[in-house]
Amino acid sequence: ISFFSYDYHLRNTQEKFAANLQVIADNRAAYFNTYFEKAAIAVQLLQNAETLKGKPADVAASSGDGIDLLAMMDGGDEEADTVLATNSSDQSLSDYLESQKYILGVDEIILTSATGSVLASTSPEISGSFVDPDGVTFERAKSSVYFSSILRDKTKKNYYTYAAGAITDNSGKQQLIIVKLDLTAAYKVLKNYAGL
Repeated sequence: ISFFSYDYHLRNTQEKFAANLQVIADNRAAYFNTYFEKAAIAVQLLQNAETLKGKPADVAASSGDGIDLLAMMDGGDEEADTVLATNSSDQSLSDYLESQKYILGVDEIILTSATGSVLASTSPEISGSFVDPDGVTFERAKSSVYFSSILRDKTKKNYYTYAAGAITDNSGKQQLIIVKLDLTAAYKVLKNYAGL
């Protein structure tokens, strides 16, 4: 009888541990699914943004006149809050991307040509040409939202990835919108052993 009792309690304990482990694994999987779905939605919102689609053509047409940034974003009182951007479309586009960066909760937003020439960025360090993070990001981003390989910044000691998608502006040129995701918070969730 004692053997059967021991075996029963052992199996019962194992089932509890297995059920707890399954719940923890399901919660973490749901967290990561939500995290990456949020990033994909951020890229899709930027892909559908009329400001990004119309910006290059609008700026090229009016580059000699100066641009009222608030009027282009459909906001503000022209007399009280007129902000004239420089004749550079990169500056006003960077300002728009900077505001979207905080709204969407991403680390960086980069707008490039189809070959990687940086058109605008939220980071002043990123200019010139953006290197394809894993060699296939630019090509795969042209057809759908693509997540690059997970990379590690050895100086900051954190992990990050890029989500990228294509956008076609009003002049018909295809560009890439690249969103950098800092995976520090996600990595902390993964390293949290509470409940195990």
